[in-house]
Amino acid sequence: VLAGGADATLSPEVASILAGTLPRGRVQVDDEYDHFCHVTYAGGVAARIADFVDATLTTIRLAERSL
Repeated sequence: VLAGGADATLSPEVASILAGTLPRGRVQVDDEYDHFCHVTYAGGVAARIADFVDATLTTIRLAERSL
């Protein structure tokens, strides 16, 4: 879950609660992000999503090897 200090809709605190309800969920806060950070900071948001997906897939692959 991406959260920002400039987002009046989703506070970092609520984002943390939301992340806690998701499998492998985590929260990343950027003080500049607002509710439309995926538009305003598209490159940075895409990089964070790609990092999350890569890390999650690596974790899953390692777990599968342990079976």
